[in-house]
Amino acid sequence: MMIGIIGAMAQEVTLLASMINSPEKRIIAGVEFIQGELQGHQVVLLRSGVGKVQAAMATTLLHEHYHPSMIINIGSAGGLISGMEIGDIIISSESGHHDVDLSPIGLEPAVLPDLPKTFPSDPELVALVEKVLTELDINSKIGLIATGDAFIADQKQVAMIKEIFPNVLAVEMEAAAIAQVAHLYQTPFIVMRALSDLPDKEMPMSFVEYLDLAAKNSSQIVLKVLEALPAQG
Repeated sequence: MMIGIIGAMAQEVTLLASMINSPEKRIIAGVEFIQGELQGHQVVLLRSGVGKVQAAMATTLLHEHYHPSMIINIGSAGGLISGMEIGDIIISSESGHHDVDLSPIGLEPAVLPDLPKTFPSDPELVALVEKVLTELDINSKIGLIATGDAFIADQKQVAMIKEIFPNVLAVEMEAAAIAQVAHLYQTPFIVMRALSDLPDKEMPMSFVEYLDLAAKNSSQIVLKVLEALPAQG
């Protein structure tokens, strides 16, 4: 079983990269893939780059060259609900594109032709991660993560996203693209993001200040989830 782990930025994959045993590195189309053993599992870790195109390309390359049995997307996100703090964890029950709008030709906002409005995460992975987070006593929520090619920095943008996804918990720039590719390849996936900015904070400054904390927290959760997965025989 090969587990694909995707982060967008260097800060989001550095900790895990340093812990992979017998790493084999390969660069394809500018994306660095690191294959090796982590917590008793064969993994391939990659930094996709920021945004939906980079994420979709990297996830496709991952499938074509490494054939993952599951995909875990890690990193940071902006929180869109109250009661959460910087570093808290959001787990995707589903992911969707908040910047897709084909309503002038009769489709619902966020819907692409022949695709669902949201891409559901694997329920077994969600249950496993929820169990791990409960045991660790980490503040977390499970719900919808919205994706778009923009840094969301004001309440007008937040309101527009909530019109499309009223139950959205967090926003970022890669998850739904990864989820869409995984959906098409029928690969189980989950998104685990730590909050780096919140709606009641100065978002751009908060993101810069707390990115490293968010990256560290999401990476540590990945390690615990890998521990909890059945060992490979």
